[in-house]
Amino acid sequence: MLQWSFRSKLLVLARATYLIREGRHCGIALGLDTLKFTSIDVDIRAVVDYFIFKSQGVQGVPADKQWLYGYFNPVTVRHMPNRFFFIMSAKGPLGIGKFPCPPWHKQERESILKAVGVKVDFGDRIDYGTSRGTFKTVGDQEHTDIINTYFEGLSMGKIAKKQNRSAATVYAQIHSHDKSIEKVGYCVEC
Repeated sequence: MLQWSFRSKLLVLARATYLIREGRHCGIALGLDTLKFTSIDVDIRAVVDYFIFKSQGVQGVPADKQWLYGYFNPVTVRHMPNRFFFIMSAKGPLGIGKFPCPPWHKQERESILKAVGVKVDFGDRIDYGTSRGTFKTVGDQEHTDIINTYFEGLSMGKIAKKQNRSAATVYAQIHSHDKSIEKVGYCVEC
């Protein structure tokens, strides 16, 4: 695993900021998408021309942008449908808009691999689970089936009935899948 020093992070940040600042002279525009406004470094935010805010949920806008609630109703902003947004220019003008979703855009819970016809084959030996008398362990294939059906939108209870397992087993598999992705970037079992 690559270990970054604090100095190298600062160098990358400085170069990225310089690229964004100077890129506009060459016609380069950069669009950044983040769930949290403050996830983008302040040096990057300082050179941004436009901020587009979509539904803010309970988190709301950051403290230095609270004045926007003088123009936009907080309850409306909290529950805005995905296709609506409000925009703020670095020079001051404000606006609202509607963004029509293109037909090719991936939808929430849609399996992108299935939509484009990609079949993943890792070639590793599949663990099918072993019977331990009163219970059977969950193997790789069953784990993958649980995760796939969960991503297709089935509830944990329906998956449990379909797989003939308890809801607790399904929950444990989904939780271990999420933990594995959080820890190493991918699920070992999948």
